[in-house]
Order: sequence, then C-alpha cells, then structure tokens
Amino acid sequence: MNDVHCEGQLRTATPAELADSWRDLANGSVRISAVYSTRTRHFVELTLVRDSKQASARDTCVLDRIFSGDAPKVIAMDTEQSPSTVSGKLRRSLESLGLNCSGRQIPIILLAMYEQWVARRGLDGTNLPSDCVLSIIRPDIYLKGVLSDAEHAVLQSLVDGEPYSKIAASRGTSQRTVANQAASVYRKLAVSGRTALMNRLVTRAVRSLPEQKMGA
Repeated sequence: MNDVHCEGQLRTATPAELADSWRDLANGSVRISAVYSTRTRHFVELTLVRDSKQASARDTCVLDRIFSGDAPKVIAMDTEQSPSTVSGKLRRSLESLGLNCSGRQIPIILLAMYEQWVARRGLDGTNLPSDCVLSIIRPDIYLKGVLSDAEHAVLQSLVDGEPYSKIAASRGTSQRTVANQAASVYRKLAVSGRTALMNRLVTRAVRSLPEQKMGA
C-alpha cells in the first residue's frame, strides 16, 4: 500500500489527487478498501481492481445528486421513482465503490473527492499509485473556538456519520441531550442541518488543500 505523502511525513492530498481518485472510482478501476478518521485527519484507502471483468464504469447518477446536496425525496420526485427505489440505488452505488453505509454516513473525504472532480473537469489528470492512501485534514478541527467542548465532540461524531443513539451511548448521555447539542451546533454555524453542515465543512476542507504535490 502506497501512502500519498513524503518520506516519513504524512501530508494532505492535492486537489488533483482527490479528483483523480474519484475518476478512478467512477470508472471502476479502483475500489475503496477502508475509510477511517483520527482526531485530526480523514483517510481513504484505494485498491486496484485487478479483475478486468469487474472493472466497469459505475452508475453514479444518484450519488451525483446526493453529493450535489439533493435529498433522496427530491430525487424521487424529480425522477418519478419511489423513495425506496432511490435509496436502493444509492445503497448499491455505495456498495459498488466499496462502502457499506447509508447516505447519511457518506465519508466527508469522499465528498471532497467528488467536489474536486467537478471543479477540475477538463484539466489534465494525474496517475495515482494502484494502491494508495489519501488523507485530508479534518475541517471540523478549526471550529474548536466556536463551539463548546461537548458540542465539538458531537460535531466530530456527526461528521463521522454516527447516529444520535451511538453518540449518546459513547458519551454516556441521552439522545435528547445529543439532539440539543447538535441543534446548537447547527445554530452557531448557521446551517439548516447535517447536509448543509457537511457541505460547509467540505468547502472548508477544500480551502485547506495544497495546490501542488510536495517535491513536484
């Protein structure tokens, strides 16, 4: 497994690397083998699809709409499909990428990959190692001064896709308390909910990306 970093020093993926990783995911040449987070970074591990019979372009139409901020119900109305049909397509699209999660648990690094792919359409791409690890700095670490310690901890759990029940259990509190803290986070950050929060954080994450590969 090749890390996208300098010798002995982890660094943040560039916009081109994120964009091209989404390109390779969409065309079926790589698959997500792991996604994880630390207190300061988000990571995604990509693995080459070595069986050419399995390397086919993936249907990302629903993902495109979700990543653009549309709710499943809106997509269902626009496409005259049932919400359950849209949810099924979303689940299968995520599974084809190597993810086993719901739409509310889509990793923020994947959203950053997609956003950079949209922003860099038509630009020259790069060739990533066949197996690699990409990372970005957690955008929520910049909000410690805006939120209380409890609110910031809840924010990080929300970004990691955890439901209120799991957050409450890990913090030894009630789901109502977590819901109130989440509402306070949304109010202080002037966002309407989790989707708007994620969009705000992706924008913040993108602003912190280096433009050029170290040593290039």
